[in-house]
Amino acid sequence: SIYHYGEDIEFSHRIIKSGARVVYLEDAYVYHKRRSSPAAFAKQIFKMGKARVQLGKIDREMLEPLHFAPAIFVLLFFGMMFLSTVSNTVRQLMTVLIFGFLILCIYLILNGSRYTKDITGAMLIPVVFIIQLVAYGCGMIAESVRSFNRK
Repeated sequence: SIYHYGEDIEFSHRIIKSGARVVYLEDAYVYHKRRSSPAAFAKQIFKMGKARVQLGKIDREMLEPLHFAPAIFVLLFFGMMFLSTVSNTVRQLMTVLIFGFLILCIYLILNGSRYTKDITGAMLIPVVFIIQLVAYGCGMIAESVRSFNRK
């Protein structure tokens, strides 16, 4: 349900649309609970992806084209995985993309370790990145399919 995973976005959107003055407070802290296991984190992010589609039903302004990037990634990746079994060209393209992703992972680890001063924690950044990207995208796809089937 949106009231558990998209309420902060929906509430902020209503405040801004009302014309209220919104300012950045550097000393304000917001605590956002994350789950402590990879499976629980994936489940939470999956629900956030579903909530984004539900937010778009309330007001199209809350569902921008950029929000679809994880879903497009998931569809393209799994589509290319399937096509790579029958096409050498797609297989070669997948190899290049995987190599590019490995370079991105190295960058994330180096940048993360520079920022946190903790190489062990930084090694987890690519894992968390993949979980977040795939879970959010799958949540959006699942909710879009569910919405389409309801019509």
